[in-house]
Amino acid sequence: MSTFQLALKEIINSGVPPNPAMSRIIFDYSNYHAIMVLMSGFLFLMFSFLSFKFWTKFKNQSSTRWTFEKKSYLYLLFISIIMALFMLLLVVANTTNTLDPQNGLSLTYEQTRPDVSADSDALHQTFNRWIESSDSNIPPSIVSEINRRVTFHTSKAYKCLALLTLLMLLSIKTWKKIINRSKTINASLRFIHWNLRDKVSLAIGNVSLALTLLLLIMVVANIQGAFAPLTAFLVGFL
Repeated sequence: MSTFQLALKEIINSGVPPNPAMSRIIFDYSNYHAIMVLMSGFLFLMFSFLSFKFWTKFKNQSSTRWTFEKKSYLYLLFISIIMALFMLLLVVANTTNTLDPQNGLSLTYEQTRPDVSADSDALHQTFNRWIESSDSNIPPSIVSEINRRVTFHTSKAYKCLALLTLLMLLSIKTWKKIINRSKTINASLRFIHWNLRDKVSLAIGNVSLALTLLLLIMVVANIQGAFAPLTAFLVGFL
C-alpha cells in the first residue's frame, strides 16, 4: 500500500483530520467532480431541449404515413433522450463525489495496487514526502508535471472544440439536406432504391453525428482535466 493510500485510509477509518497536503488533494478532487456536475448539467438541459424539439417535429408529422422525415425525427429524438439520460447519470454520480470527496477518493484509490517499482522513482518519492508533510504548497517538480498536464488538456480541449464545431455544422447541414431531399423522393421508394448520392449523404450525416457526440465527451473530459489538474495528475500518477 502506497503512502497516499495509507494516509487516505487513516483519514477515512480513524477520523484523523487531513494534513494540509491531503486537504489540498481532497479539495481539488471535489472541484474535479464539481466541474463535471456543471458541464453535464448544462448538457442535460441542452439535450432535454433537443428532445422536446424533435418530439414536437415528430408529432407534427402525418399520423398515417411513416415518411423518412418522420423516421429521422424519431431517430434524433431517441439519440437526444439517451444523451440526456447519460448526462443526468453523470450529474448524480459526480454530485456524490463533490459533496463527499473523501469517500470518493477512498473508493477510487484505496483498493488499487500501486506499482512498487515506482516508489523508487524521484517524482514518487517527492510526492510521498509531500503527502506526509504539513505543507499545502505543492513541490516544484510536481507543479512542473501538473503544468505540463494543464497545457496538454487545454490544447486538446481547443482542438477537440474546433473539430466539434466543424462536425456539428456538417451534421446539421447534412441532416437538413437529407430531410429536404426525402420530401422530393417518391414516398413509395425505399431506402435500398435511393441513388448513391443520397446514400452517401445519409452515411455522412450518421458518421458526423457520432463523431460530434464523441468529441463532445472529449471536450468535457479535457476541460475537467485543465481546471482540476492535481486530480488529473493523480489519475495517471498513482
